[in-house]
Amino acid sequence: MRFQKLYIASLPRSGSTLLTRLLDQLEDVLCLPESFFPAALSRVTAAEWQDSRRIAALFVVSCSDGSPLTVDEAEKCIRDDKEATLDALASAVAVKAGRDLSKIRIVVWKFTRLVGSSAFAAQTGGRFLVLRRNPLNVFESQFRVHFGAKNRHPARFAFFESSYLAAFKGYPADRTRHMEYGDIGSKMDDLIQWMGSSGARSESGGSGVAELSAKNPWHSEINKPFQNRDHEKIANLSASQVSGYESARAMFARLPWLGSLSRKLADHRQMKVLWDLAEGVLNPTPVK
Repeated sequence: MRFQKLYIASLPRSGSTLLTRLLDQLEDVLCLPESFFPAALSRVTAAEWQDSRRIAALFVVSCSDGSPLTVDEAEKCIRDDKEATLDALASAVAVKAGRDLSKIRIVVWKFTRLVGSSAFAAQTGGRFLVLRRNPLNVFESQFRVHFGAKNRHPARFAFFESSYLAAFKGYPADRTRHMEYGDIGSKMDDLIQWMGSSGARSESGGSGVAELSAKNPWHSEINKPFQNRDHEKIANLSASQVSGYESARAMFARLPWLGSLSRKLADHRQMKVLWDLAEGVLNPTPVK
């Protein structure tokens, strides 16, 4: 079965998990847990693709909130064709979640890593949604999650952001939509219409996106009604942090090539991490 595809990309901590949780409640939409897999496929060679079990392990470790499928289950979905593999994985997740497969038309994949590796995703004819949030609020959130430790310096965060902005410019313009975090509540109907969804709600619930994501403390609010509290959170930043970020951002805006180079290096590094994790799943180190 071939599905229409929507790829959601954003900086981490921009509300993409909340958005997918809302979309996953639609009858004809299936959202998979956050996974770098479609982006990773841009970097998988033809020779690497021949090892179906290794590719299955790559899918499992690419699901940053936890995989809905085991390696064995994922391996059964690996096809000769990469896009057919995406569809088979989506079908397997839908069946496992008790969704009516005959009603699903659109599959949503979201990734907040490897965002510059979009060549394969673009080849599938899918649409891209870039979710944007006030960068100062994204910066403020770095102080509230353990994985934001490296981005708590204003200049370092501005550099990090510039790499994402460079990646977003590489998405197919005619199939890319930009949405603001603050509009999640008021413009969902417009988004659903653009996606081509009927907007009807699923009677059997979602695919488990919310359940998997809610296990992580940094997703503690995704099951609550949407409430934009950015104006409160931004007050946590000091004047020097704000001015430092704004100055650095202006500098990086004048050096767009630097953001592009940074993104390429970051994607390369992240891909190596994924392969290492996949190898660890397949060949775990014995406990002494």
